[in-house]
Amino acid sequence: MPPAPTGPPKYSFAEIRTKAITHLGYTPCLWQIKVVEAILKRDGDVVCIAATGSGKTLTFWLPLLFRPNGIQLVISPLNILGQQNVAQLAAMKINGITITAETATYKNFQDIEDGKYSVVVTNVETLMQQDGGFEKLWKKPTFASRLISLVWDEGHCASTWATFRPKYKQVNHLRYLIPRDIPFVVVSATLPPAVLSDVMNNLQISSKKCTIIRRSNDRPNIHLVVREMKYAMNSYKDLAFLIPEDWKPGDPLPPKFLIFFDSIADSIEAAKFLRNRLPLEYRHKIKWFNTEMSTEFKDIESDSLKSGKIWGLCCTDSFGMGLGLSDVLLVIQWRSTCDMCTLWQRLGRAARALQLFATGLFLVEPKRFNANIAKAKEAAEKRAAASKKRKETANPGEQSAAKRAAVSSAAAPNVPISFPIVALPPDAAPTGSSDPSDPETEHPNDPEDNHVPSMTTDSALEPAQTPHLAPAASTPPTAGSDSPPVDTSCTDYMLERRAIYDAVAHPTPRWKKTNQKERQPGAACFRFPATIYFGNDTITSDHLTCRPDLVDGCTRCNGITPTICCELCTPEKFLDFARVDLPKTKQQPKRARIVDYKAERVDKPRNLRNLKFYECMTFSAHPEVGVSSKRATKSHIVLSS
Repeated sequence: MPPAPTGPPKYSFAEIRTKAITHLGYTPCLWQIKVVEAILKRDGDVVCIAATGSGKTLTFWLPLLFRPNGIQLVISPLNILGQQNVAQLAAMKINGITITAETATYKNFQDIEDGKYSVVVTNVETLMQQDGGFEKLWKKPTFASRLISLVWDEGHCASTWATFRPKYKQVNHLRYLIPRDIPFVVVSATLPPAVLSDVMNNLQISSKKCTIIRRSNDRPNIHLVVREMKYAMNSYKDLAFLIPEDWKPGDPLPPKFLIFFDSIADSIEAAKFLRNRLPLEYRHKIKWFNTEMSTEFKDIESDSLKSGKIWGLCCTDSFGMGLGLSDVLLVIQWRSTCDMCTLWQRLGRAARALQLFATGLFLVEPKRFNANIAKAKEAAEKRAAASKKRKETANPGEQSAAKRAAVSSAAAPNVPISFPIVALPPDAAPTGSSDPSDPETEHPNDPEDNHVPSMTTDSALEPAQTPHLAPAASTPPTAGSDSPPVDTSCTDYMLERRAIYDAVAHPTPRWKKTNQKERQPGAACFRFPATIYFGNDTITSDHLTCRPDLVDGCTRCNGITPTICCELCTPEKFLDFARVDLPKTKQQPKRARIVDYKAERVDKPRNLRNLKFYECMTFSAHPEVGVSSKRATKSHIVLSS
C-alpha cells in the first residue's frame, strides 16, 4: 500500500477555480489561484504583488472555502479598510469582525476563540499590544490550530510606515508566538526590491521558503499628467480649474476627485479655497479628510463620496489604500513631497473599475523642473563669480593676516609643504617662443603677470628629496628621447579601482541605461520611470495560460491598450485640461504701522517748575522767544526728558 499522505491536502488549479465559481460566482485568474495554492500548502510564506484594484483581496477569502472552520487574521494599516472588508464578507455570507482599540473587549475575543468569526481584521498596534487579547489567543491551542494564515494587507507599510508606527518593527516577535507552519501572506501593489527586502527583514521571511507571485502594477486606464505650479503654493490657485469662476447651479459638475496632501493643514486650507468658490448652499460638497477626524465622520463621508452626495475630498493617506471606490475619475497629488510607492498608491485610487478611464494629475513645484534647476544653477554661478571678483579686487591691506598668508606668493610660502619648490634660474629662457615681440611669450619677471614658476626637477637634488608623484596619465617617451619610459602600472591600477568604486558608490540608475532609444524626447513617457522602478518591464503576461478556452486569453490579465497614455505621449488630448489663468495679485509694499506722535495733557512735566512753561509753549507762541507752538513743543520735550 502507498504511504498515507502527510501535511495539508493539495488542490489543483481546476478545483480552486471551480469552487470559487460555485460559491462566489467569480472566476479567479491564474495568479490568484497560485496565491491560494501557496497558502493552502503551508510550506512557506507568500508574497503577492499586483496592481491596485486587480483583486488581491479575493485571495484572502478563497482559502476559507477549503477550510470552513479556519480563521484568516488580516492586519490592515487603516481601520477603515477593516470595516470595508467586514462589509464585503457579509455580502458573501462570511462572518467577520474588526478589532480596534474601541472593540478590543473581552466578549469579542471570547467570540473569536469560540469560532464565531471566520475573519478577524485588526491593526498592528492592537495585534502587538502587551498583555492584550491577541497575546492570550496565541496560547490557546484551539485558536492556533484553526489559523490559516496571517495576511499583511498593504504589506509595504511594514517598511514605509515603520518610522512613525514603531509596532511594525516588533512584528517579528510573532514568529516565536505562533506555530511556524502558519504562513505570512504579504500583499501590496508597491513592493520594489528595496522595499520588499526591508519588509521581509522586518517580518523574518526567508527568501528560501517564500513564494513570490509578481504581477505588473501598471494601471493603463489612468492617464498621467505632470504640471508645473504657476501660483504660490499657499494660495492653492492651481486647483481653481476644479471649480470655475462664478460657478452656479446648473453648470457642469466637477468629476469625482481626490486630492492628496502630505500635510493636514494644507488639506484643510485647500478645501476652504475650493469651497469659497462655490455658492454657500453648495460648499458642503467638498470636504477634508484626515486622521484627526472621528471614526463616525470617516464612515459617513466615505459613504457620501461613494453615493455621490459630495464631489471630492482633500485628504491624506488616511483615505487611500484599498478603499473600494470604483468610480473616482480624478486623483491629484499636491507637491512632490512623497516617494514613488506612495505616489503610485495614491494615483491607483482612480478608476478601480477597469472599464473606466481616469486621470492622475501630479502638481509639482517649479524648482523640480530641469529648466528652473538650470536657471538656479546659472544664477548661483554668477553670484559665486561676483563674490570671487569682489574678493580679488579688495585692498590687500584691508585683509586679515590669515588671508594675506593664504594668498602669499609661491616663491615665499608661509605654509609648510611636503617637497621643495624649485624656481627657474633668472637667466633661463621660458618655455615656448624666445621672441620678446611674440604675444605668446611668457615673461615670468613681468610684474603685471602673476606668474607661478613651473616645478622642474633639478639634477643637483638628491633622489630622496625628489617628491614621488604618480604620473597623471601614461605618456609614451618621445622619439630620440633619452629618458626611460614611465611606469604607469600604479596609475592604471588606481584608475581601475576608482572606476570600480564609482560603479558601486554611484551606480547609474537603470532607467538611464535602459532603452536609450525610447528615452529620446520624441518618445518620452511619464509612465516609463514607474515601469523601471517597479520592474514592470521584466514581467511577461500569462493571459493565454490563464484562460486557454478564450482566443485572446484572459482580458483581466492582459489588460487594455489605451489610446491615451499620458500628456507626453498624446499632448493634444490635454490642451485644455487643468488650465488655470488667474490674475496674479501684486504684493503690496510694506507700510509702517506706527501712529504719529502727538503730545497730550498726560505728557506734561511731573514737577511744577516746568508746568507753566509747558502750558505756555504747547498751546500758544511764547511772547518772549517768539517761536511757534510746534517748535515750542519740541523744546519742551527736550527739557522734560
